Amino acid sequence: MNGQPAVTLVVSKQSGQNTVAVADAVKERLAELTPNLPHDVKTQIVGDQTIFIKAALHSINLHLIEGSILAAIVVFVFLWNFRATFIASIAIPTSIVATFGLMAAMGFTLNQITMLALTLMVGIVIDDAVVVLENIFRFIEEKGMPPFQAAIEGTREIGMAVTATTLSLLAVFLPVGFMAGIVGRFMSSFGFTSSFAIAVSLIVSFTLTPMLAARMIKRKHAPAAKGPSPETSASPEGEKRSSLAEFKDKYVQAHRPQKVRARKLRLRRRVRGAARWPSSRTSTYRRNRKRGASIGP
Repeated sequence: MNGQPAVTLVVSKQSGQNTVAVADAVKERLAELTPNLPHDVKTQIVGDQTIFIKAALHSINLHLIEGSILAAIVVFVFLWNFRATFIASIAIPTSIVATFGLMAAMGFTLNQITMLALTLMVGIVIDDAVVVLENIFRFIEEKGMPPFQAAIEGTREIGMAVTATTLSLLAVFLPVGFMAGIVGRFMSSFGFTSSFAIAVSLIVSFTLTPMLAARMIKRKHAPAAKGPSPETSASPEGEKRSSLAEFKDKYVQAHRPQKVRARKLRLRRRVRGAARWPSSRTSTYRRNRKRGASIGP
């Protein structure tokens, strides 16, 4: 190597083992053996596949963080509320971290396939939380419910729709995990990881999101009172408006019976006129018959 005699040693991992873990173990063992070698013998790593694997994982991690931030920004643009944005965004790390536990139970590692699945699921795991949160927000703002009651009623109303959406996504990604053959070896972990993240997001949207919404979301506008406000009654303009409103109500209440009586009187006159001057031939026949008039040629 480089014009010097050298001995090349190739270390290959067994099937099913982690490349990064094997390379790190070889480097640690080589660091232990180096001090015991003769002074004219040097060791040097010529090829290391883990460099590219670690670079790819670092890039995927960066994309995962950037995707989470962009998803939170989009939610904030539409909701325009910092608390609602925080509640929806907290579903992303919660679902991803919970997926790690299911991956460990299945024996999956953090490789390019599984990290790619987690990166793609960033925009999906926040969907359920946004839908539930928006419905709770609508109950608070439009229906004037307290936050705690709105969290219960809003989640109950939208629960079936969110469940149907999640099950439809599971129907797409879960069969990928059961693929066989060479393609199944690569895509099995992708399908199961995606399915785990989607299922966890449903649980988070029904538990963590309503709980945070009930504690953190506040009503922007309180329901208007029936009576005049203190500020309006204290100002002279408010007193004029209230006095004019009272005068108008009294005027309407005083003149309404007269208008009703006048309308009834007109209606009676019209009814009497119609009865006095019949317009049909049958009524004329009956009137002449009562008077004893003969009908014939």
